[in-house]
Amino acid sequence: MLLSEAEDSGLLEHSTETLSPPAVLERLRSVATWRTSQSLPVAMNARAVELWDEISQLRERAGQLRDEVKAAKKLAGEVGGFGREIAEHGARLEPLGLAIHISGDGSICPICFSSLSEPVPTVVEMQRSLGRVASQLQAVQAERPRLTELIGQMEAELLTLGNQINERRRAYDSAATQQLEFATVADADNRRAHVVGRISLYLENIPSRAGTDFQRLERNVEATFGKVTALEKWFEELDLEERLAAAINLIGRSMSNYANQLQMEWRDRPMRLDVKKLTVTADHPSDPVTMDRMGSAENWLACHLIAHLALHEFFVTAGRPVPRFLMLDQPTQVYYPPERDADGSLSALNNEDQEAVRRIFNVLMNFAERLSPGLQIIVTDHADLGDERFKAAVVERWRGERKLIPPDWPVAVS
Repeated sequence: MLLSEAEDSGLLEHSTETLSPPAVLERLRSVATWRTSQSLPVAMNARAVELWDEISQLRERAGQLRDEVKAAKKLAGEVGGFGREIAEHGARLEPLGLAIHISGDGSICPICFSSLSEPVPTVVEMQRSLGRVASQLQAVQAERPRLTELIGQMEAELLTLGNQINERRRAYDSAATQQLEFATVADADNRRAHVVGRISLYLENIPSRAGTDFQRLERNVEATFGKVTALEKWFEELDLEERLAAAINLIGRSMSNYANQLQMEWRDRPMRLDVKKLTVTADHPSDPVTMDRMGSAENWLACHLIAHLALHEFFVTAGRPVPRFLMLDQPTQVYYPPERDADGSLSALNNEDQEAVRRIFNVLMNFAERLSPGLQIIVTDHADLGDERFKAAVVERWRGERKLIPPDWPVAVS
């Protein structure tokens, strides 16, 4: 595996020949001393950042300059329109001859040249307006060339900024590409260093006698491989579905037998363990009944008992690796509740319930005796039957002050 990693990371060339373990170790030792030879320029990233800052500043200046050019052109258009308006205004005033014939005080009529008793203010204003128009027209004609020259200068500067931005953009792209190439090389070197570290750790932990043990290890591998091959062949030849069906049939037959011994209500039907639903089923051609539909605690108890006994019987007889004991806690509780406990006597029960309790313990004792010593059954219960067989099977009686946990044991207080 390490050799494959070394080849994949470029530390070794790929080899198609099958190598012996010593040859593999030799190839691994050849790369254990590998060291990175790359010297990455650490300032490359800083130069890319510097170029990007310059590009940002130039773009900002270009944006400001474009706004100024736009404003100057708008002003030039307004100045041109103002000049044309002034020229038209002057042209409308001059044909009247007012500049030659009107008096300075506005006392002479500009039409008939007669004297006026009162001066005409509009004539005076027209004369003054013409003077202002002439002065403004002269100023506009003087400013327009300077404004056009300024717009030309700003457009030339804007073109220079565009060239500078493009130049720095190309330099930035070049720096970024080199940085990416260096990062790729660094990643590859990091991976190689990781593989070399694993190889070095493996080589350091190989015992010094490993070279002499390879033949023995190879023989062990061959022998184990032979066992695996035999097991795989055996497994392929198994018909698991058929074996499972056979096991379920055997278990179902045993369940029906124990249902008859317990005189279970549904004993007239074949009993079956449904492995998909994990429940007990009383089969019938038209209406199979599962345990949850059987009703009454006595039926549920009987279903659990017959299922446990049938399963353990199968495991013991088939030699399956299942723990060989079954522990039941108060199996007679449905007939013998604790509040009716009278030192375990059955006298508190009616005759039918007494017979049911005796049947349970008889079935359990018969089962254990038949499979002995292959299975042990442990029962904790209130019932205390009076027959000798039951008494012989009792190991402890915890009643009154005699308890499973003695009262004089210290109690830990949290």
